[in-house]
Amino acid sequence: MASSSSTSEGRPAKRTKLDYVEDVTALVGPNETKFVVHKELIELFPGSMQRRMERAARENRSLTEADPDVFGTYLYYVYTSEVDVRKAADATSARVYGKEMPDKDAEELSMQLINTYALGDMLQDTCFCNAVVDETVRLVEGTCRIPTVRIIQSLWDKVPHQSMLTKLIVHYLAFDHRKEDFDETGPLLPPGIWFEIAKVSIHEQWLPWKTKTPRGRPRCAYHQHKDDADKCDRSRTAK
Repeated sequence: MASSSSTSEGRPAKRTKLDYVEDVTALVGPNETKFVVHKELIELFPGSMQRRMERAARENRSLTEADPDVFGTYLYYVYTSEVDVRKAADATSARVYGKEMPDKDAEELSMQLINTYALGDMLQDTCFCNAVVDETVRLVEGTCRIPTVRIIQSLWDKVPHQSMLTKLIVHYLAFDHRKEDFDETGPLLPPGIWFEIAKVSIHEQWLPWKTKTPRGRPRCAYHQHKDDADKCDRSRTAK
């Protein structure tokens, strides 16, 4: 039997399949989409999701509040430590993000990353939220596309305004957006986003330009940690 250890974030390390000896069936969403999960793996879930899963299995109840596609993305992460939203976004593009990716695919992937982050925030799973932020950076940098109005509105509606994902997008808008982009989309942005853009622009106006943009900042700048320390586990986040 494989033994378990802990990561630097305090989360149990992934265990080998030799540990997985019993299955639990979870019914997720209003249509009760069926997911089969190894019972031992539920111990790796954050407290709130672990309790919901255990209760759902025990009482044969459905996790009606969860979106099946987003839950599937989360479950995939628990098993693999990777965030992959292509299936949830119904995108056919390869995961290697490039400028040739269709606009529709890039936008749908961004929308699903927002939905996925919202689930991680609700579950208070900081490792998962950090992984979603990293995937968002890879998508934006790889496709060279700044989030659209639709993406920004979804972010503002679904994700806490003080979240690290919101901070990341605000920095892209403040320091990587072209003036002509603002002329076209500015009037359609939520007023609160404008306030955040103005605030960060004033507070960081004296910083060198390269350190203002997300690509010029350390990855930990957009990660949350349980003790607020700037100490990412580089082995997990670096690609």
